[in-house]
Amino acid sequence: MTIMRITGLPPRAYDTIQARARAAGQSVEEYVRGHLIALASQRTSDEMLNEIEARLARPVFGDRE
Repeated sequence: MTIMRITGLPPRAYDTIQARARAAGQSVEEYVRGHLIALASQRTSDEMLNEIEARLARPVFGDRE
């Protein structure tokens, strides 16, 4: 289990998160955990570009030098 502490969150932002969690029938922890998992599952633009560059750098099948 990993524990994450977030400091410096503006009160208005926390109030919004708390209200959204309540509307979803979740605790703030459950709500934020779900969003962090979703965020981590999305590739960044840099990650996508690196993957494309790596694929383009691979030799094409049948291309032997």
